[in-house]
Amino acid sequence: MQSDFHGSGCPKTRTCPFVLMFSLILMFSLISCTDSSDTSLPGGTIDYPETYSFFDVDVNSVLSHSLKKRLDNILGDHSTETKNTINLNINREGFLKDYFPYFDELNQRLNSSTGELVHSPVVERVEHNTIKLAYRYAVKKNLPFTYVEFLFSEFNNTPLLIRVKFKQDDLNVVETLKEKYGAPREIPWKEENGKSLCWEQSGDILVLSFVPDQFGNPAYEVMIYFAKRLEDLLETELTEKEAKHRNGMKSKQNVF
Repeated sequence: MQSDFHGSGCPKTRTCPFVLMFSLILMFSLISCTDSSDTSLPGGTIDYPETYSFFDVDVNSVLSHSLKKRLDNILGDHSTETKNTINLNINREGFLKDYFPYFDELNQRLNSSTGELVHSPVVERVEHNTIKLAYRYAVKKNLPFTYVEFLFSEFNNTPLLIRVKFKQDDLNVVETLKEKYGAPREIPWKEENGKSLCWEQSGDILVLSFVPDQFGNPAYEVMIYFAKRLEDLLETELTEKEAKHRNGMKSKQNVF
């Protein structure tokens, strides 16, 4: 596999053997499905079929100190945010409704305080019990990614979604995904040079979008959604709310 990625000390006119080997290892890690995880799943957490991954973070990975350290070594320092909103929309409002109605409904539930479908133009700001790891300095590690995000559930530390942005496909991500997962479903955009390539497996989706800039040159965005983990988050949050409500009612009854 040829790559335009160059390390220090490698002539720009030809591919350095070290860089070629590094790129091969990187791409294997980028999309490989793996049986290993940093720690075992917490008790009561279901082990789901593995689908898509990024640097070996897959549906059954568990957020841990060793996982964060491993990702930091690859992608540079990260920032951490908790109590995050979740917006699954891709490209534009209506994209999910047109092409992935299940995820459109899931997105509505994630943005409803009741966790139920609410067909309303009013969008609620719902913060979820999540942990976001955001990487913005991968370029300092000689990687083309301008932004990488891993969103984990705070209840069982499993991943909910992965978001990756890059401006140039120096690592041949597009072709590698096609080789790994087969021919994608292609969805053209109204914008020139804009389109999405979509893969679906065991309910999870991987969407790679070509996002044209003001000059029509495409940048790239990869979204991986772990459907069952998102469902688990919603169910757990609703159970927690119901328990708090019941406890609150009992407290009121015991006032006198």
